[in-house]
Amino acid sequence: MQYCCPNPNCKWSDPDRVPRNRRWYMSHGYYPSKQYGRVPRYICRNCRTTFTLRTGGLNWHLRDDGCNVIDMCSKWLKGESVGELAIEYGVSRQMVRTRLKRMRTEKSVQGRRGNQ
Repeated sequence: MQYCCPNPNCKWSDPDRVPRNRRWYMSHGYYPSKQYGRVPRYICRNCRTTFTLRTGGLNWHLRDDGCNVIDMCSKWLKGESVGELAIEYGVSRQMVRTRLKRMRTEKSVQGRRGNQ
């Protein structure tokens, strides 16, 4: 389950402010997906934003292009440029930047989760 609300304006968008004594979300039906079948939706009890488990994740709103994000990040940290990575993976430079940004964001959220 999402650890916090995906709406940046919600008071529960910060993992440190999510209530610990009760569920901050509830089930909100399903939607059909050709790739995943029936996908469950959830709704935040505070701001009423709906979301799925993919919302805000590394591949949210990105087509499945077969990119290994961990491999891409590793090569970038070793000094490969965004342009070189874009050519190697057959994607745009903006796609590489987006994936690297999401890796940083996901890592910071995981770090906060581990500090509880």
